[in-house]
Amino acid sequence: MRTLCCAASAWLMTLAILPAKPFLEFTPEEQTRLLAGEPLLWEDRTENRRFTTAAILLNHPVEQVWALIDEKEAMPSFIANLRQAQLLSREANICLIAQQTEAAGRTFNYVMEHVLTPPQRVDFRRLRGDFRHIEGYWFFDPVEEGRKTLLVYRLHLDPGALVPQNFVIGSQMKAFPLIMTSIRDKLASQVWPPAPGTSQTVGPASTPAPSPAGSPGPSAGQKLP
Repeated sequence: MRTLCCAASAWLMTLAILPAKPFLEFTPEEQTRLLAGEPLLWEDRTENRRFTTAAILLNHPVEQVWALIDEKEAMPSFIANLRQAQLLSREANICLIAQQTEAAGRTFNYVMEHVLTPPQRVDFRRLRGDFRHIEGYWFFDPVEEGRKTLLVYRLHLDPGALVPQNFVIGSQMKAFPLIMTSIRDKLASQVWPPAPGTSQTVGPASTPAPSPAGSPGPSAGQKLP
């Protein structure tokens, strides 16, 4: 595990070039669109890699949004083409997840590494398996004194030479708004425990709060066949 932690730390140092964009750095027009519930979407390049990024403002505090994203095996419920996600290991702030994706009539199996920095950021990358390269993050920014959360999802996906990046980006530009609104709908469909001094409200609470970095997480699930 020590080797894995060191490798993750070295990888995270390279992510300094992938800054996250908090709510206050959006233009007034973009903030108005976010406050109206509209997902924002854009594409950019970093060191010759093309990234697709989506942002949405959610009517839930960071703790609740983090809890949903941190439930690794629930990811297929809001990422449409992700068919399976099984937790292989979870130690300290590092998770390994076996994932299966369907795209262009094919099935892809691969293992992702998630490095958690609760409650602000989850960085992820492909560790092994299908696809040439996957890299990105989830970013959580508290808004309106913590009553709301700006959620940012940023992804670079390189399936290999047979799939051009223009096709990948085009597919992501269609899929990302659905991912973000699915997260919004899933949050709204559950019942969270009431905040201290308030009555219970509708809105998910089946996911436990994240463990602090360094504390043991849940036991690993079985590997995909």
